[in-house]
Amino acid sequence: MRYSLAILMAAAIIVPSLSSGGGGEEKVNVVVSVSDFIPLVKAVGGSFVEVNSILPPGSDPHSFYITQDTVKQIENADIIVLANSRLLSYETNIKENYPEKRYLDFDDYNVTLDSFPGYGANPHGYWLKFENALAIAEKIRDELSELRPSEREYFNSSFARLELEVTGAREDIRRISDER
Repeated sequence: MRYSLAILMAAAIIVPSLSSGGGGEEKVNVVVSVSDFIPLVKAVGGSFVEVNSILPPGSDPHSFYITQDTVKQIENADIIVLANSRLLSYETNIKENYPEKRYLDFDDYNVTLDSFPGYGANPHGYWLKFENALAIAEKIRDELSELRPSEREYFNSSFARLELEVTGAREDIRRISDER
C-alpha cells in the first residue's frame, strides 16, 4: 500500500513537468489575432506552447474592439501572431500600444494573394491557401526556435510533419478533383 502511494505521489510530481514541455520551462505564450491561426501554432509548438485567440471565432475582425481580457492576453504574450495590421485596426492598436512585444505580421509571411474579378489582390482569408498556411507556420517555427533554441529540433520536425500533412491533403484534393 505504501509502495503504491509512493508511486502515485511521484507520478503526480513528474507527469505535469513532462507535459509542460520538459525542462521545467514555462510554455511559450502565443496570442493569435484570428482563431484560424491556432491550429498552425499548435501543430508547430505542440506541448511547448499555450495559444489563445484575441478575436473570438465568428467575430467580425473589422468591427472588433480590444477588451480588458484582450489587454491581459497581450500583456502576457511572448509572441503575437497577427493577420494583417495594415488592414485590421485592432491589430494596429495592439502594435502601437505594445511596441516592445514580439510580432509576426502579414509582411513577415511572404504569402500570395488571389485576385478576383473587380477586386485585385484579396487579403481576406489568405491563410486558407495551403502554401500560405505553411508560410505562416514556418515563421511561427522560426520565432519559437529563437525563443527556445533548445527545442529547435522539435519545432523543425513538427513543421516538417505539418508540411507532409498539408502536401498530402493538397494531393488528395487534386486526385479527387481529377476523378470527377
